[in-house]
Amino acid sequence: MGSEAKGGEERILPATRRPDGTMRKAVRIRAGYVAQEEVAIYQSKGALVS
Repeated sequence: MGSEAKGGEERILPATRRPDGTMRKAVRIRAGYVAQEEVAIYQSKGALVS
């Protein structure tokens, strides 16, 4: 699943085919967006000391 660079940081994930044969629409990802899975988990200073 690749993405194409478009303009600055904006990306477009291409349309894909589902197992049942229907198509998913292409998805536009705005510049500066960071997916929730890629965000580091917050750790307080107390948790780092222990």
